[in-house]
Amino acid sequence: MIISFIGSAPGSPGSGIKVTNLAIFFAAVKATIYGRSHVSIHGRKIAMDQIYKSIAIIFLSIIWILIATLLLMITEGSKSWNLQDILFENISAFANLGLTTGITEYLSSLGKIFVIIGMIVGRIGGLTFLLALKRIHKEKREITYPEERIMLS
Repeated sequence: MIISFIGSAPGSPGSGIKVTNLAIFFAAVKATIYGRSHVSIHGRKIAMDQIYKSIAIIFLSIIWILIATLLLMITEGSKSWNLQDILFENISAFANLGLTTGITEYLSSLGKIFVIIGMIVGRIGGLTFLLALKRIHKEKREITYPEERIMLS
């Protein structure tokens, strides 16, 4: 499930969060642990907007899978499936993997809709999905606020 969630490389037909996003995430964690002000991979500095996007993609993907799993547990609660089976179905749908534990055909219509939406969100990406929804609500312009340092620990 972890490997299918991570997925493949960018530009490939595979889904998932992509290995580059995971690499940027781990590099950001490493930079934070070592107290660096920038994130670098193999001697190259990574732009902050890419770091933010990578973290957002991973976070939104995890949130989507958790919400979809919860919704399937609610809608399919009368059936005797365990959490692992439903979580596997959601991750497989998100990653467009094509594997199943065999419960997909027995899902209710609402459950199948959740799986279908999971396939769409997984293929185009959670961040792209939300940005597309954001474009519907056109903002006038971006407001820039003064920078503030917050105590984190």
